[in-house]
Amino acid sequence: MSRTTITSKGQITVPHEIRAALKLVQGDQLQIEVVANGFEARLVRRPTAASLQGILKSEVPYQSQEAERQAVAEALAEKFSKQK
Repeated sequence: MSRTTITSKGQITVPHEIRAALKLVQGDQLQIEVVANGFEARLVRRPTAASLQGILKSEVPYQSQEAERQAVAEALAEKFSKQK
């Protein structure tokens, strides 16, 4: 069990062993909730790019990253060639 002290500004430091065990880094957020015997703190995980894969649906099938880049390059080339 770890112990910490509340500062005059109401801040606490999460002890190193807890930060290490939960792999906390600067900018991570904790959700704090009052419960019967005190409070509970839960880590609010930000979604990673990999976890967001597939959440947007499209009628156009995904081909490959290289094919997508080629399509974008062709569309941009066509757009800018019309502007001249």
